[in-house]
Amino acid sequence: MLDTLASHSAPTAGVDAREHDARPSSPSAASAIDERRRAREWVIVTVALVATWALIAWAFVWGHRILVDGPNVQLRFPPLTGRDDPAYLGTVVPAFVVGVATISGFSVFVRRARWSVVLTVAGVGAILWAVALTLIDGVDGFTTPLLSGQYIRTVPVVGNVGTFLSTFVDRLPTYNIHTQGHPPGFVLVLWALDAIGLGGVNANAVLVFAGGGLGVVAVLVAVRDVAGEVAARYAAPFVAIAPSAIWWSSGDAFFAGVSAAAVACVVVATGRSGRAGDRLAVGGALLFVLTAYLSYGLVLMAVIPIAVGVARRAWRPLVITAAVGVAGIAMVTLGTGFVWWDGLAATRERYVVGVASRRPYEYFLVGNLAVLLLAVGPATVVAFTRLRRSLLSVLVVSGLAAVLIANGSGMAKGEVERIWLPFFPWIVAATAAFAPSVVGAASDRVARRRAFPWFVVQIAVTMLLAVGVRSRW
Repeated sequence: MLDTLASHSAPTAGVDAREHDARPSSPSAASAIDERRRAREWVIVTVALVATWALIAWAFVWGHRILVDGPNVQLRFPPLTGRDDPAYLGTVVPAFVVGVATISGFSVFVRRARWSVVLTVAGVGAILWAVALTLIDGVDGFTTPLLSGQYIRTVPVVGNVGTFLSTFVDRLPTYNIHTQGHPPGFVLVLWALDAIGLGGVNANAVLVFAGGGLGVVAVLVAVRDVAGEVAARYAAPFVAIAPSAIWWSSGDAFFAGVSAAAVACVVVATGRSGRAGDRLAVGGALLFVLTAYLSYGLVLMAVIPIAVGVARRAWRPLVITAAVGVAGIAMVTLGTGFVWWDGLAATRERYVVGVASRRPYEYFLVGNLAVLLLAVGPATVVAFTRLRRSLLSVLVVSGLAAVLIANGSGMAKGEVERIWLPFFPWIVAATAAFAPSVVGAASDRVARRRAFPWFVVQIAVTMLLAVGVRSRW
């Protein structure tokens, strides 16, 4: 209001002089100012990328020194869980085709298609990208990672569900490594599928890839809610075609879908009032309960909607989510005899006496961050340099904060390319900062021209990583 009043009042000579001095004296002066601004941006981007690749290189050198001089950490290519064994180039064709098709459709994707189409294409496209990357390791790449030491091996011993849950903690040492490392939720999901005739490793693989696609859609819904549709459109190609899709061949991709849906429901609820917001908060809470029984570490995903809710001062949805979530956990505990925190304590006990006891905390504190940078790609690093204070930055930075908390806990010494799959899309969402309203571009065309090269670089880096390293996942 004060600005409006000022605009209708007679300016003083002093104000006129200051405004005249502040304005560029000519188009050439304006161009010079813009050039200096662009130069500063490039300096910041260059420093960020150099620091990124320096950290990654340091992690690889340090990790290989540990392989030579240190304990047996059961990793052949630290900090990654894999081996440096380049793939046969013929198997790269599907990924190359998907990558080229996505590059060709980039402008239509972010500008012309209806929002519902963008979401559908992003979800399906992410699945196709992950499938194409998996094919680099051959058809067996879809199922082999889901067999050895995995949840599906526990399904035949479930028997009576009540007994399985009530004795889960006591019998934990008798289960395979992945069942030991998680709550019993995913085993029961696979058991339920088997009970209705959809059992087996193929159904498991479909569930995993579908979960990954759902996660992409949910993240974009949340980005649109906090940053607007234009920003979400710019993020869509990057979130869908992210390097982290290389490691979708694990149960964690399914966890990513469920947890992302939970976060998105609560984030959207914080921007709604009345019954619509309440229903979303309840739905998000129930999904958070399911998330808690899929993976202990994913309770950290709650950091994201809490941060957004606090920034919006939307207390009611947060209170409803917390109340329903606590009530849900209490009901599961009383109804089944499985105590979540006892399960976490038992899992931690098994973890610290296993290979984790031989993996140096200091190394993986750094190595895990190197894997994180590889998983989100260089475009995400560039986008972080363009973030400004906004709800988008709250969403993205809170996702990064959740990862840093997980990293500091010492409960993820290696294998984070798989374990942190649910967190990665929330960090890649920083690419919404390529939108014109965020970067201050004069037009959508200029913004797309600036974002497009980084999208191509993102795909190229993903392809090189997928071809050069054979992952267990």
